[in-house]
Amino acid sequence: MGTINFDHLNFYTMKHEGIEFLKKMFFVFNFTFLLSSVLVAQVFIETYPPVSNNTDMGVRISGMQNLSDRLSYEKITGSPFYNDEWQLASLTGMNEKEKWLCKVKINLATGELYYQDKQGHELVADDGLIRKIVLHKNDDTSAVVATFILTPEPVKLNQERRNSYMQVLNGGSYQLLKLNIRNLNSADSLFGTQKRYFFKDEEVYFIHHNEMVNNLRRLDKDNLLQFLPGSSVYIDWAKQNKINFRKEEDVIRFMNYYNSIK
Repeated sequence: MGTINFDHLNFYTMKHEGIEFLKKMFFVFNFTFLLSSVLVAQVFIETYPPVSNNTDMGVRISGMQNLSDRLSYEKITGSPFYNDEWQLASLTGMNEKEKWLCKVKINLATGELYYQDKQGHELVADDGLIRKIVLHKNDDTSAVVATFILTPEPVKLNQERRNSYMQVLNGGSYQLLKLNIRNLNSADSLFGTQKRYFFKDEEVYFIHHNEMVNNLRRLDKDNLLQFLPGSSVYIDWAKQNKINFRKEEDVIRFMNYYNSIK
């Protein structure tokens, strides 16, 4: 029989154990890293604006001439919200460091932003606290459904003046913005014994460029082109592509083309 070299065997054993130790340490490191990443992600998801006013989703709005106080939503036909369902949204405050991610609803009748806290309580953010709202599809933060920015100054919303949110309708240097105001209207019932109340939308459009926001008196060619330098040379393209400057979807198409050439 050959002689066993214990020195070689011990070296081999120590080397093998060292490799196993390194493997374990590598696994622990990776697990710790992944766990910390998950925890960071969870902390990021569970972030909310500073606690503001409570709301039971029965917030009432003013604006009717013959009402002593306000009218509850239950008595109004239609919804005051951009979307009745809670939507995941990335929120930005007055500076880029103030960011939150939570479920929200945008109230187009009052300009208020409702959000849910960690316990699912429904709250409303302070007026002007949130500068930008990015709505996501389902719970996917990489999928953007719509983007809203704060109005540069308070606007009249059902007899109240406060900030609201304008929807950004296209990307690029020149952007078409839409302020959708959900006005409260009334009409007599069939026999005139009582009034019925309903929401009716009022849409106001703006052009946004280099922090400047210009109001379009109405959505048409003349009002739009005056805020788009050199845009008159693209009229032939607009005619060829049957652009109707009174239709929002057509104006968005024109804006996208204009920005792609500039």
